[in-house]
Amino acid sequence: LNLIEYFAILDILPSSNQRDIEKAYRSLSKRYHPDKTGKNDSTMFRKVKEAHDYLIENIKVEGERGDVERPFDAKIKGIRTMLREGAKSLFEQQQYDKLGTLLFRLDDLKMLDDLVVPSLNHSNIIDEIKELIQGFVKQVRVDVDSNWSSRDYRALNENISDLKEMEKHLKAYPDIYSSSWNRGIVERVEKEIERLGQQARTYLSSHHSAKENRDDFRRCFLNMGHVLVELPIFKNTTKSVMCGVLEYCLVNEWGYSFLFEFGLCLQRGDESDNEVDKQVAQLIVAEFSHFKEVLTMVWNEETAQKPADDTVHGIRAQCCKGGITQELHIKRGDLLESFEVFDAQYKKLLGEYIDPNADMKALIQKTAAIANKLKP
Repeated sequence: LNLIEYFAILDILPSSNQRDIEKAYRSLSKRYHPDKTGKNDSTMFRKVKEAHDYLIENIKVEGERGDVERPFDAKIKGIRTMLREGAKSLFEQQQYDKLGTLLFRLDDLKMLDDLVVPSLNHSNIIDEIKELIQGFVKQVRVDVDSNWSSRDYRALNENISDLKEMEKHLKAYPDIYSSSWNRGIVERVEKEIERLGQQARTYLSSHHSAKENRDDFRRCFLNMGHVLVELPIFKNTTKSVMCGVLEYCLVNEWGYSFLFEFGLCLQRGDESDNEVDKQVAQLIVAEFSHFKEVLTMVWNEETAQKPADDTVHGIRAQCCKGGITQELHIKRGDLLESFEVFDAQYKKLLGEYIDPNADMKALIQKTAAIANKLKP
């Protein structure tokens, strides 16, 4: 763009001839001559001379003048490629707000139609850019279907979050993004959650059915657990259905014992479970209050296997006042001393019952004799 800049310095049109250039130079060189301005700064004077010398030398070259008279042709003609690359970049970076702005401003291209020869034909560019973005959106839909088929819930959760962002910024262009796509996958997931819930209930139709189908019930409930953990968008729906199944079980007399055993099974894991299944199973036990007795029992078992010193020294106490949490001092020595007294009395009273080598038959007879004495 040097030629354009030099014409601008001389304040003449790009179509000016050599006579015009000389005339402008004479006028401006007098105006900006240091002797005329009375200033030591000769910057503008040097620029005027540079522009004059360059133009006199170069405008005689054939083809230079055409480039000067239509200086932005190359840039305008390259706008198609620029928009394609820009749209692709925005989509890949998930900047859907800016992508929506780009689509909104596409109609402004009509102002450039007649600035180049041949005409820019903005309608074709608009159609091409919209078709390009539509292709990107369709690929996300393909990914959604693929992840749903393989039950890759974590990837699916990202897909659905992505679709929700698209819907927010691109819903004004139904030919590019259809809101029904997002609704469709949401409905499919919700129906799957309901189906799993119904299936789990059928296994609990009777105590016999629950025992016979224990493994199938576990797998069904674990599948819901995967949705609960890996598809947080549907956490409330999934948790509600899972709670319904657990409550349905508790309606039966055998329900409490069944859920307790089931909770222990989830907490301890199964040989056939992979690491992800084991993590999900333990998260299920922690998430639902129906399994609180299981957690208590597991904690007691773990605590019983630890030395008393380790358990006591691991205890912490906090006090929360006015939103401020403070650590409380614990008299660990007193706690340990109290436990030792309790443990001594416990072993004294029940020592023979907890002896792994005890004669169980003799203990039963002894217990029955004591119980008979206590009868009213």
